[in-house]
Amino acid sequence: STCVKRGISFLSVGHWESSYRLSMELFSQSALVEWALGNTEQMMRSLDEVFNNANRFEDTLRAAHVKLAYLRMTGNCLAEAFAYGFQILEQLGESFPATPGNEIIVQEMLGTKQLV
Repeated sequence: STCVKRGISFLSVGHWESSYRLSMELFSQSALVEWALGNTEQMMRSLDEVFNNANRFEDTLRAAHVKLAYLRMTGNCLAEAFAYGFQILEQLGESFPATPGNEIIVQEMLGTKQLV
């Protein structure tokens, strides 16, 4: 935590433009470390930095993983975790029906059985 905070403190004004990759790495790492330490407020601030300054969706995936893990581990946010996970998957090009019908379930089960 101290090393990441120190690294962030050395970033100059306008660092998102001048040192984008380094800024993305430091704030993503900060979110992960703060989550591991249970500092959820600081974790969310670091996540906000990443989400608000990312140039591409792909650059947010590490931060999205941290947010999803946090939501999943928080017992009262399981529905939100599922919704967020499906949102990320849709942005990656995977779509899921809101309520899959029996036909889709059987088709997927048969496809899975063939793979095994």
